[in-house]
Amino acid sequence: MGDGAAGRFGETDATRPLVDAGGFRLGAVGVYMAADLELMGANAPRLAGQTAQDQRVLGAVELSGLGLVIAPGGNQNPVAGSLVKADGAGGDQAPANPPFDLMVGSPAQAGGGIVVRFDGEPALRIAVRKQFGPLYLEEIALLYRQRLPGSGLIGIGLDASVALAGLKVQADGLSLFVPIDRPGELERWELDLSGLAVSYTGSAVTISGGLLKAQLPTTIEYRGALSVEVAGYGLSAIGAYARPTDAAGEYTSLFIFLAVSAPLGGPPYLFITGVAAGVGVNRRLLTPRDPAAVPGFPLVAAMNPGADPDPMAQLQRIGTDIPPQRGAFWLAAGVKFSTFELLKTTALGTVAVDRGFEISLLGLMQLQLPPVEEAAILSVELALAAKYSTVDQVLSIQAGLTRNSWLISRDCQLTGGFAFVAWFDPARPGVLLTIGGYSANFDVPAHYPVVPRVGFHWNVAFDGPGEIVVKGETFFALTHAAAMVGGALQAGYRVGPVRAWFSAGLDVIIWWDPFGYVVDAHIDVGIEIKLEACAFGICVTLPPLRITQGAWLHLEGPPLSGSVLIDVGVARFTVPFGRTVPQVYRSWLEVVSIYLAPPAQGGGATATAGSVGAGGLPAPQQASGPTDGSFARPWHVAPEFALRVESKMPLGAWQLEQRGEQAAPFGPADVLV
Repeated sequence: MGDGAAGRFGETDATRPLVDAGGFRLGAVGVYMAADLELMGANAPRLAGQTAQDQRVLGAVELSGLGLVIAPGGNQNPVAGSLVKADGAGGDQAPANPPFDLMVGSPAQAGGGIVVRFDGEPALRIAVRKQFGPLYLEEIALLYRQRLPGSGLIGIGLDASVALAGLKVQADGLSLFVPIDRPGELERWELDLSGLAVSYTGSAVTISGGLLKAQLPTTIEYRGALSVEVAGYGLSAIGAYARPTDAAGEYTSLFIFLAVSAPLGGPPYLFITGVAAGVGVNRRLLTPRDPAAVPGFPLVAAMNPGADPDPMAQLQRIGTDIPPQRGAFWLAAGVKFSTFELLKTTALGTVAVDRGFEISLLGLMQLQLPPVEEAAILSVELALAAKYSTVDQVLSIQAGLTRNSWLISRDCQLTGGFAFVAWFDPARPGVLLTIGGYSANFDVPAHYPVVPRVGFHWNVAFDGPGEIVVKGETFFALTHAAAMVGGALQAGYRVGPVRAWFSAGLDVIIWWDPFGYVVDAHIDVGIEIKLEACAFGICVTLPPLRITQGAWLHLEGPPLSGSVLIDVGVARFTVPFGRTVPQVYRSWLEVVSIYLAPPAQGGGATATAGSVGAGGLPAPQQASGPTDGSFARPWHVAPEFALRVESKMPLGAWQLEQRGEQAAPFGPADVLV
């Protein structure tokens, strides 16, 4: 027979703790107990297979809202004192000890010993993010590890780093576990370290490297990275090894990538400064689609070792970008070169074979004028991500400016992106060309890439009160359905409670079939003053005083219609004109007759055409004309023949069928391309 009881003790007001004294806080206490006992008597009911040994008493104690509001407690140890202060120097200003729930109890399964949970999880992680001299503490963790039979282990973990005189040592997942039932037996204590990274920067030597042990669903993976640079010559290497298990059994998965940086020579416009190569066995290679992710991609980062000062972060990205996968193989080769000592380029080409075939090209181009860091007035960094994939059936070329792009001042950031994409999937065929994104009046399909506007954003810095922000952007896009172009310019000034601004913009989109257009344009200026009235220590914010003047124009058609909105400061009024007529879209049969019909039928160019490549026979003398493969003039072929099919539109499959007075010996058959 099973039975149980539970009790919870706390304040009626849930916001008040049960105990709050001496730096100790406790929100509530919960006690839970359950018993599974045998009924007495020969005829007492009993579960099938239950014996007297199955009698159990289970219990748990839960401490809710448990917190240690630790204070420095004097100046004997200023480092330890600053660690627990909520306003400690550097890093996150949040308290180091937020309240949590602690549960200690016995598990449901027999022989489970004692179970510990923090907020319902086997680990409680407290973000510290503070610097204490040479020590940087990222995170403290309270841990529990289940071990059957018997009680588990309770432990503490640290993510921290130490930097001193150019040397930095970073530990990831450093943890110590102590068995709950036998804490005095030191030989049963367990020490674990997930990762270790070391870097050193000297006058002529730069060294960085790391090792990381990562837990995969079925095994443990080991990842490593090493970078050495001495007097302009460098060597970088990254790799990973694992033996995961899938439905077919265990297999070996590994990859290695090597990069050498050295002045190898060449003409001034293509002076090679480095080469790289790598291979992956039973490894996927998920190259980035977004150009903004190219600089941080592990293989590109390995070719530019000085660009990523955190080797541990590079190792952690391997699990996302280069995961194990049975039957997946890839090759990679890269080159670094400079053009007239002004343009520096990193190019990486990859070939991957997984569920299909994929070719990728990643690039990073950097230009700085003049090429001296302290005197530069222009910095442009362009990332490129190009890919052709038979799996996704897409050809994609995308480029974008990174955050290292600026003009005159680092406060004047340059933005912009480019994309050319051709989809060959019959479910969503199409072609896209865009510089700077799309019109606000364009319904962007979900599979279209996100492309940032081409423009600038300048927070003008000057001596004196107030701030000035100037922003400009433009875009152009061409799709199989529409063309669009536009731009905008904004300027604003703020000083105290006063804000003034200027804004102008243009957005034009034209659809092909049915023909239509939408034009939006505006220009406006304004000033706003926020006032606050105070009396007897009480302040009241008054409604802002705003004065604006501007005009907004909206056009659409055909037929031409639209509206004009005019703002004269004290009033706004709209003047509509024309008549809006909904556009009638063509049916599929109309599209076929207009765009896909052969020229002889009055349509456009032939969408598909076929011919006999081999095995063709001459037409009979009574034939009415040359054979073209139609029902009226079919091709005559030998038992073995070859057909050639050409298409001017994305072609996913074609159908082979037989027509005639006699019954066809075979039914229609789809032939995949």
